[in-house]
Amino acid sequence: MYMRSKKLFIIIGISVLVCVLAYCIWKIFVAYDKSSNDTKQILYREIEWGVPNIALQEAKKSANQLPESSKQYINAELGISFDYPQDLIVSDLIEPVVIEEEESLQYTILVQNASKNIGIQISAFPFSDPLNTLTEDRIEKDLGINISKYSIINIGKNHDIEAVTFLIGNSVLYREVWFIHDAMLFEIKAYQSSEPIIAALLKTLHINE
Repeated sequence: MYMRSKKLFIIIGISVLVCVLAYCIWKIFVAYDKSSNDTKQILYREIEWGVPNIALQEAKKSANQLPESSKQYINAELGISFDYPQDLIVSDLIEPVVIEEEESLQYTILVQNASKNIGIQISAFPFSDPLNTLTEDRIEKDLGINISKYSIINIGKNHDIEAVTFLIGNSVLYREVWFIHDAMLFEIKAYQSSEPIIAALLKTLHINE
């Protein structure tokens, strides 16, 4: 009878110990998951496609900022300039295109690092819409596909450039940012994973008036 009671006591003790350990592991997992989600929310909100939240900026000043050793790209023909990290390579080209039965030129700027799977494409070409409208319906009609997460934002050094941004793609998502300047349509496209770099680049964008 004594041996049975002793075994029962040992079994109860082991069960209690297992429950305590399971509870501790659960608390650690919940705390880690909450911390991870909070960090993701802060990072997402800091690269939110619009005027940045000042409080969040102060809380994490290093988020989506280019290093001090970044380079500057200047395109005098388009009248734009922006900064970019030194480990990226910038190249540009001009191609003849036909837009609405008229011959014109398309400018393409590539900001990339193949080894890091980073690639940002900036295209610019004449845009003749007198209303300068970049509505969601208009973009979907031009592209011939559905878009998501459409919103109007402000970009540039002084957040004085009005643009629209959206996502396209299915298995692979792309972030696009479009804006109009001086009768030219600028289209910026990159993998969604490159959003922090795009956000940092757009914060340095400057357009000559």
